[in-house]
Amino acid sequence: MTDTNQDITQAIKIIVDQIAPAIPISVDLWGTKEIAAFLKVGTRQASIYASHPTFPKPHRLPSTTGKGHRRWKAKDIIAWWENDPANRKSA
Repeated sequence: MTDTNQDITQAIKIIVDQIAPAIPISVDLWGTKEIAAFLKVGTRQASIYASHPTFPKPHRLPSTTGKGHRRWKAKDIIAWWENDPANRKSA
């Protein structure tokens, strides 16, 4: 193997070692930021959607200072988007 190939191989190994493994959607928890990214809206709009009656209920992470951060199961958000008839209105 040439020095160039060895350098490229080493660089690829370093990059691969730094990439965090993806959390499966079936167990991932999303905050408002991730929901906004999924729905292609801003975080403020995602918060508005979160107050909609058909939107999945959040889970609260434990906190020593009161209410914890809201988190939603990613699979529940995706199911809500795919199954709620209100989300299928034409533009």
